[in-house]
Amino acid sequence: MELKLSTVQKALVRLASHYPDSGHTVAMLQDVAEDWAEDLRPVMGDQTFLQCVKLARQRCQFFPKLSDLFKMLDAVNREPQEPSDCLTLPEGPTFKSPEEIRRNKERAKILSRLAAGEFGVNEAFKKMREVA
Repeated sequence: MELKLSTVQKALVRLASHYPDSGHTVAMLQDVAEDWAEDLRPVMGDQTFLQCVKLARQRCQFFPKLSDLFKMLDAVNREPQEPSDCLTLPEGPTFKSPEEIRRNKERAKILSRLAAGEFGVNEAFKKMREVA
């Protein structure tokens, strides 16, 4: 993902709110945003940039400089990644018992008949419970 200038601009405006004594004008923030976007684009995308800005906000006593963001990038890269919400598929082939195969075939038949309109949802649930 590419770092967008608009992301940098919004982050700098928020940083200026956190550091009101920094003395940055709107024109100065625009110049800084353009420079930061140009310098940081080769090494990070939007999400990583926002993580670095958050860390800088937490750790920097004064308005962060570009060099501070590079330090934060090192810290972000060292942090363990959040576990995914996705299910992990088993490695290699999975073998089902003959009983599991039979139940799955029965369930597939019930779902096919439900889709064909042979019976309603409540009856399909009842039949699925019977197969289990």
